[in-house]
Amino acid sequence: MPEATDQQMQAFADQRIRPFAELCRQLYNLAADDKASIDDEYARATGLNRWNDARTDGPPHLLQSGNAASPDDFTNFNAFITAFKTVIDGTATGSDAANAAEMRSCWAVLMRACVRAPGA
Repeated sequence: MPEATDQQMQAFADQRIRPFAELCRQLYNLAADDKASIDDEYARATGLNRWNDARTDGPPHLLQSGNAASPDDFTNFNAFITAFKTVIDGTATGSDAANAAEMRSCWAVLMRACVRAPGA
């Protein structure tokens, strides 16, 4: 296999690495902001008052939370962003492997929150 030319290296850096890095930074900042903003919703999700998604545009899964909802989409989201943020910034106790496993275990439930069907 031949080595890439300088032009190929530059193109890959500009078209792949830099955009990916920018998206990763945006995702981390969004997770940090969501984590800082979820207090009242998390209290409801862990409380006795059930919440059911009221969307009428037909997403594949209507979200639910609170009062033993299974799965509880809000507590799952909170667990995912907590583990994600912790893996990146290393601010919480626990190992990176445990946090990565937490993210993996939350992934399928989180993906059900997508408005478009999987693979769309």
